[in-house]
Amino acid sequence: MAAASDLSLDTQIALVEKRMELRRDRIALNLLDARVQASGLVQKAKRWLPAVGAAGALAVGFMVARQRRAAKVPPPVARAFGRTPPPPPTPVARGALATAIVLATGALRFAMSSEGRLAWRAFHTARAYAQNHRFGRRG
Repeated sequence: MAAASDLSLDTQIALVEKRMELRRDRIALNLLDARVQASGLVQKAKRWLPAVGAAGALAVGFMVARQRRAAKVPPPVARAFGRTPPPPPTPVARGALATAIVLATGALRFAMSSEGRLAWRAFHTARAYAQNHRFGRRG
């Protein structure tokens, strides 16, 4: 290749413009590839996002159950005159954990059912519609 000083100014400008055009094309292809990959991730997320929501509900229920278990119950007071102490309180945490498990499994069954998927699609469509109309875009 000839040295830069051997080329005329017009030729040098043409070479720079050609490099810039190639760079623009490469950036456009990278952007298109990124959009395709993001679209694929969104399509995959539509399948498992309700299940993640149900798992989150299970985690919240488990944490609530642990917090209740951590709450201390005062020890029974010794009674005079030889009375027997009252029976120990029923474990509330076990009941709360069972409730959380039942709620989570119900939410998971609903999320995986055709009604759950239909509700998710309706929510997604309504959200997209609201976002399009919030910013003055139509169509």
